Amino acid sequence: MLIPSIDLQGGRIVQLVQGETLALEATDPEPWIERFSRFPRVQLIDLDAAKGQGSNDAMVRTICGRLPCRIGGG
Repeated sequence: MLIPSIDLQGGRIVQLVQGETLALEATDPEPWIERFSRFPRVQLIDLDAAKGQGSNDAMVRTICGRLPCRIGGG
C-alpha cells in the first residue's frame, strides 16, 4: 500500500531535500487535500513538533478534518 506524506513546517506544507533544502512550499492546504483525497490514508508529519520548535496544530486540524491521517512529529 502506498501512503503519501504531507510535511508541515512554519505553517506551510513543505518538501525538504535531505531534510534541509526547501524544494516545495505551499500555504494553502486545499489543493493538497484535494490531491490526496483519493488515498485511503495520508501520513501527516509536523516537522516543527518533531524538532521541538513549535507546532502546526491549526493546519493539522484542518487537514485531518478532511483526510484520513496518521500523524507524526510530536
